[in-house]
Amino acid sequence: MPAAAFNSDNPANPYMEGEVNLGMIWNGSAFVARQAGTPIDVVWPKEGGIFWMDSLAIPANAKNKEGALKLINFLLRPDVAKQVAETIGYPTPNLAARKLLSPEVANDKTLYPDAETIKNGEWQNDVGAASSIYEEYYQKLKAGR
Repeated sequence: MPAAAFNSDNPANPYMEGEVNLGMIWNGSAFVARQAGTPIDVVWPKEGGIFWMDSLAIPANAKNKEGALKLINFLLRPDVAKQVAETIGYPTPNLAARKLLSPEVANDKTLYPDAETIKNGEWQNDVGAASSIYEEYYQKLKAGR
């Protein structure tokens, strides 16, 4: 079966344009598409999904570590973390911010899967040397082979 689209810049776009009906998408992108009126839902496989997280980090050779720390501290303020989560559509790990979320966002199972879904999931890890195998099959998938 050929792949219809691979859009990592705006993964919700093929859904929003009606180009695809099924596929993989980041939960935050699905949330934003739904907020824009696209009838989209995320289904977590009962066997488990893949989980990952993005982190705020400061490179060891950063030229302005103090400024970077100030930015991180600002982003971690509950009122700001709430706004970020509701704007970009990705869950916040900040429990104080989560208490400030609208019930619609706080109870969204796309963003905050239930305990059973998390238990069955697997955290994405660095696959090390196997990365080239993943890349080989990813290219075959994109080519429809």
